[in-house]
Amino acid sequence: MSRILNNLTDEEIEEFQELFNMADTKKRGRIYTKDVKYILSLLGMNLSSKRFIFLLKEIEYDYSGSIDFGTFIAMMAKKIETNYTPDKLHKAFAYLDITQTGVVSTKALAENIGIYHKV
Repeated sequence: MSRILNNLTDEEIEEFQELFNMADTKKRGRIYTKDVKYILSLLGMNLSSKRFIFLLKEIEYDYSGSIDFGTFIAMMAKKIETNYTPDKLHKAFAYLDITQTGVVSTKALAENIGIYHKV
């Protein structure tokens, strides 16, 4: 993982940690893969199920249904190489920042993830 972290800026790591923490509402240190796919879509990375599974295989996903931060950051670092932009990340946060306070509540995140998964 240290090689992956060396390729990312401190700002990118911090932003990824914030995304991960927003999805890790129970503070288990793991997030569900369905939430990862949703986070990627908020960043403009609308992957087909097949492409998402391929991405999971690339980072040696263990098929447990959830991933830890190390796996999440490996995936995000992989996506940065192709089409990640900080602007997309900021747009995703702005979309979830319903109160326009610079803070995304876990309630807002949960409601939006719920809406996404019902579609």
